[in-house]
Amino acid sequence: MTDQEKELRTPENETGKEAEERQEDQLEKFKETTEKLWGSTRQAFTTATFKATQYKKLVQKKIDLSALHKKIGATHGELGKLIDDLREAGKKSIMSQEAVKTILNRLDELKAEAAALEEEIEQIRTEEATEEATEEATEEATEEATEEATQEATQEATQEATEEATQEATEEATQEATQEATQEATQEATQEAVKSEKKSG
Repeated sequence: MTDQEKELRTPENETGKEAEERQEDQLEKFKETTEKLWGSTRQAFTTATFKATQYKKLVQKKIDLSALHKKIGATHGELGKLIDDLREAGKKSIMSQEAVKTILNRLDELKAEAAALEEEIEQIRTEEATEEATEEATEEATEEATEEATQEATQEATQEATEEATQEATEEATQEATQEATQEATQEATQEAVKSEKKSG
């Protein structure tokens, strides 16, 4: 299609099918933009929910770890008191006493639980760092998509405004040309009529 044909193609002189296709294209672009924005909104909500859940888990694990450390401290105190009591009682082989072995086993279990909790805390922190990196990448992609959609919308609006301005200018020029031609033709016809009357009169 040449530039002249494009200029002549305005909404008024388009066929019904062409106008329909143009409206469908605009509607499709609008839908794409809306879907991109809705997708980024959903992603932001999901990310916020994920972060809140991760933070809640992290805090709970730290509280549990702190409680375990207190239990370990109390168990150490209990073990020390028991050993001191057994020594004062004159017991031999204090470490082979059943009560001491029970407390030592309990201490081993508490330490294993604490180590497991520390691992879970570290894993949550790692997931959080990964999620932040993913979120940054998502934000960049969303910004690019939004910018692209804005540019497309601006371009469409500019194109429509240009087409309307061109159409208005063409109509004005046509009206002026028609008016001038009509005036000239009227003047010429009037002059011819006057000349004819003078010749006949």
